[in-house]
Amino acid sequence: MKKNIIGPICTGISILSVITKFSDESLHTKDILIEEKNNENNNFFNSEEIRRESI
Repeated sequence: MKKNIIGPICTGISILSVITKFSDESLHTKDILIEEKNNENNNFFNSEEIRRESI
């Protein structure tokens, strides 16, 4: 019974470690993408506010 519990836990940990390795490498690019998205959203909201003010 204990082997059945330990197996999935070990595979889960190994999968997590692989995911964290990849995410560490892509963290920088993710940050850049998030900043670009935020800028796009801000530009959208700013243009909406400008439209409302002009009306």
